[in-house]
Amino acid sequence: GSFDGNKFVPEQTSPLRVEYGGNSYAVQTYSDLPGKSGRRIQIAWMNGGNYPWMPFNQQMSIPTELVLKNSADGLRLFKSPVSEISKLRVKSETAVNVTIDSVPTAPAKIESDLLEVDAIIELKGAKSVSIVVRGQEILYDAVNGKLSTLGHEAPMKPANGFVNLHILLDRTSLEVFGNDGQVALTTCFLPVGIVAAPAISTTGGSAVLSRWSVHQLKSAW
Repeated sequence: GSFDGNKFVPEQTSPLRVEYGGNSYAVQTYSDLPGKSGRRIQIAWMNGGNYPWMPFNQQMSIPTELVLKNSADGLRLFKSPVSEISKLRVKSETAVNVTIDSVPTAPAKIESDLLEVDAIIELKGAKSVSIVVRGQEILYDAVNGKLSTLGHEAPMKPANGFVNLHILLDRTSLEVFGNDGQVALTTCFLPVGIVAAPAISTTGGSAVLSRWSVHQLKSAW
């Protein structure tokens, strides 16, 4: 929009949604970070989580950076995990140009209950792509252009035949960011699956993993 110092005139008359998860609420943002001019950082209260036998109530989300970007649909707000997450990486594996099909495969062998997964997928003929982390499926429906997990879904179109998924697994949450933060699903999650390397598969045809990076993370504390 435009602002003359007294009045703000919006260009967009209806709200545009970024967050589609089940537990992102009461967000706070911060600016004027020392040495990080212009960054706007957001943290959400993830309300509604139920953690039996734990000595705490609820939790906060991963800090994310908010950025305005031009897209095929016009100017949009994107949010992605802050770059400082990389400081928590203790072990990493990357695979490139891997063909995937209906047989689940784990291109990286890292097993942990604290994980970061970054995938760039060329859809080719695939109708859907499934990633399973700690027994939970993250599904991209290429036919209908939808990203879903834990009972929530977000509309997301491929970009020139590619989709990007950035996944952060914590011990009580799963945060999924699609297409560099165009959409996000922030949801509380109590894993029931075994600790295993993230696996990926397709339906309706094969796809190509242009990049598949898996990082084991350490505690931020």
